Order: sequence, then structure tokens, then C-alpha cells
Amino acid sequence: MLKYNPNLKQLSRHLRSEMTDAEQALWARVRRKQIMDVQFYRQKPIGQYIADFYAPIVRLVIEVDGGGHVEEETKQYDARRTEFLQTQGLKVLRFNNIEILKELDAVMMVIWREVKNRLEREIPPNPPFAKGGTECTQPFSNEGSASNAYSNKTEDCETSEKNALNTLSVFKKSSLDELI
Repeated sequence: MLKYNPNLKQLSRHLRSEMTDAEQALWARVRRKQIMDVQFYRQKPIGQYIADFYAPIVRLVIEVDGGGHVEEETKQYDARRTEFLQTQGLKVLRFNNIEILKELDAVMMVIWREVKNRLEREIPPNPPFAKGGTECTQPFSNEGSASNAYSNKTEDCETSEKNALNTLSVFKKSSLDELI
């Protein structure tokens, strides 16, 4: 268990009751073990910081950045926080509010992929269902609902992941242009 400052407990409780729209949207998609049966916690104190979302089994932190995170002072604070979390053996994924609100499926695909990769490091994959086939779970459809579609073509999963990542990278470029 990671150590934390007990003085942050009250603040983290308050932050849980005052979530932004982007945090609420993301929480609705990661809560109740919806991603590969991995438990996420919200506003979790870690050291002297409070992580927006934390999944201890895969040692993953997800940070949701609002508009204030474009200021230089805040960027430096975020960099120090990310560095601290990484020294604790945690992987930090960072998304801004606009990405989450406008491209939630692409964000979820990035999170799903990271959770999957981190689980596979810990637990060896199961053998395929049929001889010569492979298992592929595509967690999110274009409509944003979770699905458990299986395919015997690895290319289908790889294509879905690449498409989601391309959509997110194009979106990041356009959302940065909007901010500038």
C-alpha cells in the first residue's frame, strides 16, 4: 500500500463530491470494475498528492487536466507530481477535459490498452478458445457502450486500437490549436 498524507483525506472526500463534468464522464466508464475487472478509485491520496483516478492492481494513475493546466506554474507542478508518482512505480496517463468530453471512446481505448498491457506483464495470457484462433476483446464501440465482441482475427483489435489512438492524436493537435 502506498503511503499518503492523512491530512489529505478530508480534501479528497470533498473533491469526490465536487467532480468536474469530465471527471464524472470518465468515472462512469471506469467505476465498478468495468475495465478488465480492475478496480479504480477516485481522488486517491498518494504521498503529498491526490490522484484523480488510481488502479492499484495495475499501478495506474489517470489525471484529468482542466483549463488551468496550460499555465506554466501549473505545468511545473504537474511535472513534479508525475515525477513523484513515477518514482513510486506508477504509470501516469494524462488527459484534458476537452479530450474526455469530446473523444471519450478514444480516451477509454488508451486506458483499456494500458490496463491490458500492465495486466499481461503480471498475469500470462490465457490460451485461445479455438485451435489457431486468438481471443480479442474490443471494449468500446463507436456509440460509447461497452461490448464483449470476440474475434478470431488479431488484426481487428490492432486496427481498433490504432484507429482510437489516431483519433486521439488528431484531436490533441486540434484541441491545442483551439487553446492557443
